[in-house]
Amino acid sequence: WFQTSPDANGQLFRPSIDATHTLWTTDTGRAPNNYVLARGMIHYANRPVTYVGSDGEPVNIVSDVLQLSVLAAYSRGPVRIGVDIPVYLFTAGLEGNEAGLGDAALDAKVTILDRTKLPLGLAISGRISFPTTTVNASLGDGGFGWELNALVDKKVGPVLLAANVGTRGLPDRKLGNFTWSDQFQARLGVGWELGPGGGVSLDAGTNLNYANVNAGSTPAAAILGGW
Repeated sequence: WFQTSPDANGQLFRPSIDATHTLWTTDTGRAPNNYVLARGMIHYANRPVTYVGSDGEPVNIVSDVLQLSVLAAYSRGPVRIGVDIPVYLFTAGLEGNEAGLGDAALDAKVTILDRTKLPLGLAISGRISFPTTTVNASLGDGGFGWELNALVDKKVGPVLLAANVGTRGLPDRKLGNFTWSDQFQARLGVGWELGPGGGVSLDAGTNLNYANVNAGSTPAAAILGGW
């Protein structure tokens, strides 16, 4: 098994920069012109990176992550430009206890179809991540990464249905008996508005490695939330 943590980001969840009804899935909504947004979210993950060897014994490469996500965005017309800066307040695992930065990212979204005027909303988004991680734990890609996604959503009464589907480019990393590399990614979200300014949400997402499509190397998560 691993003596040191491999260069791979085991943090699957990241908050959406500007979603209004979900935590993880990004919707196609357009903010007012020249709108500035800032958000912060603290979230915790238990055993996000575990390796199971041939003996069947699990090794917690990363056992705990307490993270602050600092998010900001600016909108002009149909274009939204955002930044995502992950700050690891506490991590534990093979590398001991650490704190530091994660991989910062620049994120852009262009709304093509406005769901408030048409049956469906449609947008495209792109993302570039930078190798700014300062911790030794498996919470950074160890190089530049990129993403390209299609965003679709629809409002049905008080319920917003949203889907994000796309591809993610990563540096190739050999991890045990599989390769962690470029991935297909998908997220589904449902937000139910219970009243003015409040509601509940459910998000689910997964990443599939193009090089190795199997359950052992396919992370998935579901998140119940509210606002």
